[in-house]
Amino acid sequence: TLVYETLVGKIKPDPNTGYPTVKGQPTAYRRFIKLMSNWVDSESGEDYGPPEKWGPDCWLVIDPLTSLGDAAMMYTLGQANRLGQSRRKKDWGDAINRVEGVPMLLRSYPINCIMLAHLQRLTPPDSQDEGIKATAANLQLPKNFLMRYPATLGQKLPPRIAGYFNIVIQAQRVGSGRGATRVLKTVPDDDVDIKIPLPFGKIKDVEVGIDKLYDIITAIREVN
Repeated sequence: TLVYETLVGKIKPDPNTGYPTVKGQPTAYRRFIKLMSNWVDSESGEDYGPPEKWGPDCWLVIDPLTSLGDAAMMYTLGQANRLGQSRRKKDWGDAINRVEGVPMLLRSYPINCIMLAHLQRLTPPDSQDEGIKATAANLQLPKNFLMRYPATLGQKLPPRIAGYFNIVIQAQRVGSGRGATRVLKTVPDDDVDIKIPLPFGKIKDVEVGIDKLYDIITAIREVN
């Protein structure tokens, strides 16, 4: 059974500041948290219960992390009654905590979770972040080299996201024109680190698709 919910707020520019804001009150993040507490299908009304009780045969897919961050920021500004205004330091902190709380929460659930994210270049290797410095040192990267991390709020959160997941895989386009295909990469690029609990080469790159991702995860479990 495939069940999905589309959580999108209606965005408009604020007439005074020009900042993007939502029409009315932001609801996307609030609806998301409500689904994480108890999943009720908005169309059929069927109650699937709390995701934490779904069990290991169920899969929860969040697509994408980037939009989750946008929704969390809009919700944060709405709570502060400052929609359409510039973001303050506290707004960033509150929104980032809300986003990071999601993988932190899902990690405690006995279900399979896939979180999709765009990539962004972020923070040179001479950053004070110990994790970033260690990665740069291991890869012997030049100081002006920029790593790519999941695109989400802030500078410090993106490098931490992978730590909440046992498996991190990159989807990438290979080739060009009509011959271009998209694959799930199981070996890291210089600027994108991945995480698979197997020696390199045990599992080959495969054409992209959620079903193929399921096959990769299943294969890893069988080996382990």
